[in-house]
Amino acid sequence: MINYKTKLIAALTILFSGYQISAQTVADIKKMYDYNRFESAKKLATPLAASNPEANYYLGLSQLGLGNVEDAKTTFGKFPTDIANMTGVARALFAQKKNTEAMAILTGLTSKAKKKDFQTWKLAADAITYSPGVDVKKAIEWYTKSLEINQNGETYMALGDAYLNIADNTGGGNAETNYIYALDYQANASQIAYRRGNLWYSAHIYDSAIVNYKRCSELDAENPLPYMNFANSYYKTNRFELAKKNMESYLKLSDNTTEDYLQYINILYLCKDYAGTIAKIDEVRKQGIDKPYLSRLAGYSNYELGNNAAALADMDVYFAKVEKSKIIAADYKYYGKILSKTAGKESMASEYFIKAIDADTAADKSDAYRSMAEELKSKKDYAGAAVWYTKLIEKSDASKITANDYYYQGFCNYAAKNYPAAISAFTTMTTKYPTEPSGFYYLATSQALKDGGVKDGAAVEPYKKYIELIGVNLDKKDNLTKAYSYIIEYYNGKNDAANATQFAKQLLNVDPANTYAPQIIDYFKNGANPKPGATKPSGGKTPEKKK
Repeated sequence: MINYKTKLIAALTILFSGYQISAQTVADIKKMYDYNRFESAKKLATPLAASNPEANYYLGLSQLGLGNVEDAKTTFGKFPTDIANMTGVARALFAQKKNTEAMAILTGLTSKAKKKDFQTWKLAADAITYSPGVDVKKAIEWYTKSLEINQNGETYMALGDAYLNIADNTGGGNAETNYIYALDYQANASQIAYRRGNLWYSAHIYDSAIVNYKRCSELDAENPLPYMNFANSYYKTNRFELAKKNMESYLKLSDNTTEDYLQYINILYLCKDYAGTIAKIDEVRKQGIDKPYLSRLAGYSNYELGNNAAALADMDVYFAKVEKSKIIAADYKYYGKILSKTAGKESMASEYFIKAIDADTAADKSDAYRSMAEELKSKKDYAGAAVWYTKLIEKSDASKITANDYYYQGFCNYAAKNYPAAISAFTTMTTKYPTEPSGFYYLATSQALKDGGVKDGAAVEPYKKYIELIGVNLDKKDNLTKAYSYIIEYYNGKNDAANATQFAKQLLNVDPANTYAPQIIDYFKNGANPKPGATKPSGGKTPEKKK
């Protein structure tokens, strides 16, 4: 997922007086920083930082980008009276969740800003806009103040970023307006295209995002950022190979940091390249990188490849190392799936499936219940699956339940030989979906098996309804033969010549080679004796797909 508050970095143009530094060198540092190439920016800035506040400022920003908050705070503190570095200290405090202290610094700076000092307003606003989790309302106010003094593309671009980072996602229109203004004032066109791509991405309009990312890369072939977001956009639109290809292009242009590799591994997994995921995890582990997240993806991937023992080992390592607050529902679900396929541990699976449901933050958990049921059904644990289909139906809003859910609730009980529960489920299904043949077929078959054959004829009416809905459908010959044979046997036992003969003749339309139907017809015509019980329903067939 794109984190706009850390990834959207303003292209800062800051006027520092009293210092001389090569413009090309500053441009190079700034360029690397804008590309999120924080290691490269840090390397370029370090030799100059001791004597130049602008280089020092970018060094501190790069350290923040790398997650080294204390180092950044120390770096910014080396120029305690420089406005840019003072706003850098505020950024470090924001990163430490010390928002009150950070805002006190920024408010103090803006209160002392001179009449034409637009830079102070902008730098203070930047400290808010590009700090994750900080309310950007004050930043918007301060950018507006800066623009009243000096209208320029860099500030319009940053104001667009602030609007894009509004927590409730209502600032998209204002973000687009300010990006267009930024172009009018000669802002970096490639960076604007990138931001407009992010705007469309945040609106889930991925094809439009891709158009803008393409424009960004055309305007600046060295910029790695669009390729990362190309990958995310292509993944969202199910173009998995393009997602992987663009992530590889990103790695060619980026600093190849640990985070870059972790993102690539994540893309490989999301693209279902499980073997590639495991190979890349092995590679980074050999480099000394081994975070709990890697064990999670290794466990998931090994499970998908059928390497169950390895998957179990990976997930055991993951649970031992990860902070409990970072465990997600999918972790419990995968662990449950792995346990369900591990000899001697199958009974533990349900415990983790329940934990997965509890950890799922979705208000509507119907998909989670259904997923658990389908997982157990795929393993032919029909009794377990029936329990979860029942939970799905009982605990979900009725609008979320489909005919398939009722069908598989019934079928899993049927396959587990819990015929009363199957009859209950199929009765509900046939009431709610009276045109679905499969519900009537399995209702009848469950009743026949519960009764131990043709006793009270409980299956006659649902079998008749099944025949009515199916017609002469030779694809369903076996099911129709069973239905007709049960009905014929019932009427034969009742010595009901008319009905027994009628359904025997209909059976011959479906199965001309059937030997039982002619015996029935001949018996009631000439007194011959058919073989009673010859076609008693047997049950246990593979589930008929719902019509």
